[in-house]
Amino acid sequence: MIEQLIKEMIAYYEGDPKRIQHFIKVHNFSKTIGVLENLDKDTLYILETAAVIHDI
Repeated sequence: MIEQLIKEMIAYYEGDPKRIQHFIKVHNFSKTIGVLENLDKDTLYILETAAVIHDI
């Protein structure tokens, strides 16, 4: 599901590689922190979703 959201956000930001790179980096950092903090899978999903869409 996150993969589909990322694809849709790439389409949304088409032509703006800085914004695409930004939300991908934020997603990766957020996911890493969530995993290291041992978040349950539902909370991790919410964190990842928020990271991907945080600038819209």
